[in-house]
Amino acid sequence: MVLKNSNYKDADKLYTLFSPQYGKFTATAKGVRRINSKRLGSLDTLNRAQISFSESHKGIKIINQAQLVESHKELKKAMSGIAKGLYMAELVHRFFYHDTYGHESAPEVYGLFTKALQSLNKFYAKYSEGSFNFVPVRIMNIFEARLMKILGYEMSLDNFLLNRLELGEQEVEYLKSLKSNQSFGDLKLLQSAHKGANAVIKEYVLDVLDERIYSSRLF
Repeated sequence: MVLKNSNYKDADKLYTLFSPQYGKFTATAKGVRRINSKRLGSLDTLNRAQISFSESHKGIKIINQAQLVESHKELKKAMSGIAKGLYMAELVHRFFYHDTYGHESAPEVYGLFTKALQSLNKFYAKYSEGSFNFVPVRIMNIFEARLMKILGYEMSLDNFLLNRLELGEQEVEYLKSLKSNQSFGDLKLLQSAHKGANAVIKEYVLDVLDERIYSSRLF
């Protein structure tokens, strides 16, 4: 999964990637910014791709081939979809160190991230941006809650952060449903509870991470 990329030298790009086998790592794609490069489209941010790479004598990973698996093109057509995808990618980026070979939680997090992007992509393929906007928020919240649990920071309803916030009964039930992997009531209840609960989850993640989340400014 491509988490982010940046230009490198004249025609190269530096990619931050995440895989179930290697966790998070960086790799360079040489000449990928040239017009005739066939790899550029396969390595867009939020793409899932199959890559092969070699390693230089200096330990730099170099991408040799890249084949697109999923582009998540539907979510990329909506600004809110892009924002949520980039936010989730940034969380994975921040919580994992570079070159975390053999990181025991990487396969589970990769599966969680893949499923979240697929769910968002299916939603935006069916509904226009702004319709049922509480549904993609719910998908993102499920990702956040389960990511925290996998990494050992499971959100507790007795946590000091939650106790100092004024939560209604519906918001509390919303948060409980995330922890128990259960669906949450009907659409009207979901619509009324998601804003307050989403704000709590965002504050909790920020508190755990203890550093600024740049993509959150896109919301």
